[in-house]
Amino acid sequence: MPYGQEIADVIDAARHMNVKPLLVTLINGAYLQFALSWLCNTEHMGIHKQVLIISTDLDTKDTIKKQWPDINVVAISGMPLNGDQSYSHAGYVRLTNFRAHVLLELLLINQEVFLFEVDALWIKNPVPVLSSTKNADILANPVSERPGLTAIGFLYLFPTNPTILTWKELNRRLYELDKKIKSMPAGKLISEGDNDQIYVSGIINKRLGGLQKKELPLADYPDGKWYVMSEAKRKASRPYVINNNWVIGNKNKILRAKMWGHWFLSDDGNCNITNIKRITEDFWHPLEKI
Repeated sequence: MPYGQEIADVIDAARHMNVKPLLVTLINGAYLQFALSWLCNTEHMGIHKQVLIISTDLDTKDTIKKQWPDINVVAISGMPLNGDQSYSHAGYVRLTNFRAHVLLELLLINQEVFLFEVDALWIKNPVPVLSSTKNADILANPVSERPGLTAIGFLYLFPTNPTILTWKELNRRLYELDKKIKSMPAGKLISEGDNDQIYVSGIINKRLGGLQKKELPLADYPDGKWYVMSEAKRKASRPYVINNNWVIGNKNKILRAKMWGHWFLSDDGNCNITNIKRITEDFWHPLEKI
């Protein structure tokens, strides 16, 4: 198995944490600032003890642990991909393939998993609603303007037989892709049809083992298209999470988050508590106490 020891380290951390669900995200150095802002954003939600951050380098882990010593972080070696990795390029695909391999191993130890990405605004804790969902194997977001496509970066996985069958098939295909791109430089453009999101969307639709997918409404969990909605629609919305995608480049993501007041890391490295309170008050009534 590629990255066998690295995956084993993640599994050991998950076993030690012994939480349900386990909130998992994978970052590299380019996503460190997003992770720090997200940790500020969610500090009051009571979920940090369930969060496992997988970092592609030790420096990123050390920075997080220095500021957030109680956060569980596992650093993996052998994957030096710390720059801004572009969608549909070999470096990006290597990262997301590794993430899918980790998820399968977590499912195989009967771990309930909530996969999320840190380039997002969390307005209200979604975990209680998601974890209490019945009669579903996978909870998944659609992608705006892309019918039939499942958003791979925001998934709730129950460790059922259908989910495991689905993830085994995904991993089988991704291991073939791993071999195909193994010697490619990180910046090499590859087909947009070759990535975990395209693969998992097709596999989920096969309903292996009678898989039951529940689609999460974009009204509650919008993607980056929320930012270009009409003002009336935005003001009427009460989302739990807004994923900051549909924009190219980390610098542009950060600029957009700051412009909308969706950034919670001050220039001095501390959390912007005023901004956190304002966001919660703007979206949810009665006010959630912080």
